[in-house]
Amino acid sequence: MTPLPPSGSPRFRELAAGRTPLLVAVGAILVGLCLLLVFAVLLLRDRDGLDVVDGSDPTPFPTAAVSATTEVIVGGLAGGTPISLTLNAPSTLIIGTQTFSIRPEPVAADGGWSPEVGDNQTAAWVYGTLINYVLGLAGSDENEEMLESLAPGSEIVLTLRDGTQHTFAVTSREFVPTSRSDLFAQNLPGITIVLLNAAGDERLLVRGDYVVDTTAGSVAPPSGGNQVELGEVAQLDNLRLTVTGATSLYDRPEAPAGFIFYLVDLQLENVGTEALDLSQLRFVLRDDLGNQYALNPQGSNLGNNPPPTGAVAPGESRLASLAYQLPSGLTSPTVSLLIGREGGTGQVQVTLPFAGAGEEAAESAAVALQDAQVSDDGTTITLLGQVTNNGSQPLLVNETDVTLTANGTVHLILATNPAFPWVVPPGQTVPFTLSFQRPAGAEAIFTLLNRPFQLSGLR
Repeated sequence: MTPLPPSGSPRFRELAAGRTPLLVAVGAILVGLCLLLVFAVLLLRDRDGLDVVDGSDPTPFPTAAVSATTEVIVGGLAGGTPISLTLNAPSTLIIGTQTFSIRPEPVAADGGWSPEVGDNQTAAWVYGTLINYVLGLAGSDENEEMLESLAPGSEIVLTLRDGTQHTFAVTSREFVPTSRSDLFAQNLPGITIVLLNAAGDERLLVRGDYVVDTTAGSVAPPSGGNQVELGEVAQLDNLRLTVTGATSLYDRPEAPAGFIFYLVDLQLENVGTEALDLSQLRFVLRDDLGNQYALNPQGSNLGNNPPPTGAVAPGESRLASLAYQLPSGLTSPTVSLLIGREGGTGQVQVTLPFAGAGEEAAESAAVALQDAQVSDDGTTITLLGQVTNNGSQPLLVNETDVTLTANGTVHLILATNPAFPWVVPPGQTVPFTLSFQRPAGAEAIFTLLNRPFQLSGLR
């Protein structure tokens, strides 16, 4: 190896001049490495200068205005692996032939909600509304014309992030003040759609009710002359009706010896434009043997509501009760309520469970709790599941068959879908959604048909 000449010699200056570009490049590389080292040190410190003492992953923080990660743990009392559940937000809205993508928009601190949607392909969703889904559409002429064209019974389809679809039937259209905030209420299942950015102090609002798949034995499509079951909706001309309950009364002094009263509660709604005369309707009860029974005026006084008399105005909804006198020893798993109009050809047949089959059917029921969700504001908990009837008789589930308890406190049901009572035909399954006030503690016991489930991680 040849030694370098002295630094002051002409030969050294000649070599240095020839290597200047190489030295500059090496110096630039060294400076870059130093800068990278400084940046790496800064990245290992937070904004307040606190050192990271371990190499674990940092706690994630939200990167959007809202999040859907509220978790609840559900497990059976008899054991089993707990499951972690998250809030299931909607993703797509279909109204007629129009499809809207959905983005979440939280309600402002002052209770106002007027998000800027901007286009006719997007709908805003009030984040956290999972019982009464509240959505807004851009206030365009096209959207206003579309909403105004909806009639009672028109379908609205909502698809959730997991692919689940909910179908709703339009029940009303109205103009409400822009300052009105009760449209966010979560006490009744359904859907609420408002027209945003509307001029003036009012905006168009459309409401709809859940329509559960008829294969689950819950809601039938409105049509004349149809066959439905307890809790389902039927339509006879301009009359929409739902049988909401059926009860057998034994040992009543008003009934002759050897007879009982069978009470039927129903809701009647006039969806036409003219008054509906209830005296023109005929209500007949028929058992499985073919025997028919007329209304019993004396027993009707024992019902929860008055008998169906008088006229129902257009748009009016009324509750009524019917009573029939049946043999106490009648053997008939079901009975049928036949409703027709005098002089008309249409008829509705409602199949109802008869007393005596309830306990046997309850023993053959299978209850599954599939999902639990805590509302965004932390005030309510919603449970989703299903009831399967493995027996040979119809299964009737009433509100008294459902409880949520925590630390000795029984929490009231805030909302349910379908409405009580639930009727589960033999061999079929009915899905359910129940909303309760969120318990103060971290644990609670949910019971359905004497099947208990433990909820953990509520707080």
